[in-house]
Amino acid sequence: EPVEPVGPAASGAEVPWARDSDRPWYSRTAPYDLSTAARHVHVHLSRFETSDPEPSEIRVCLDPLDELASVTDGAAFRRFVEVVTNRVRMARGMGHYHLSAGVDDGIPDDVASLFDATVETRTVESDDGVETHQRWTLHADDVVTDWLPL
Repeated sequence: EPVEPVGPAASGAEVPWARDSDRPWYSRTAPYDLSTAARHVHVHLSRFETSDPEPSEIRVCLDPLDELASVTDGAAFRRFVEVVTNRVRMARGMGHYHLSAGVDDGIPDDVASLFDATVETRTVESDDGVETHQRWTLHADDVVTDWLPL
């Protein structure tokens, strides 16, 4: 089944693939249809790759993943994230995956291992009000930072 296009290419766009194309540049999928969503990512990344982008020039953001993780079988959720992550890496892109749930809140344990890093955030009370802090985990080196002000 073809990818359902939803909007015109941006004619004033700064990137050649958008400026030179009258084809739509984004699409929609049915909620929770993981295989179609992964196929949409593949189709769109293939279009971007034709302009030979620089590493990390292509950015893919999946936000939020909480509901998807809560209504999908853990193994299917992990497989979807793995397929999308591998395809983004093949395109030399950068992926951002947003989960408001903590890593201990029902997300399959092995999902974090698919990423180069995990960033956690928290808010804490201070004398100056509420502050937001972040903590990074670099999975390849097994490094966890202290909580740092954001």
